[in-house]
Amino acid sequence: RITGGRMAMLLGTAVAITAFSACIAPLLHRHDNDE
Repeated sequence: RITGGRMAMLLGTAVAITAFSACIAPLLHRHDNDE
């Protein structure tokens, strides 16, 4: 049985990773093209 707390933790982690990637990607690209 999956507890609500574990589900919330997994969802929170997934959202955090997605948001982190979305924020980092543009920074990496901008830095990469910063000539």
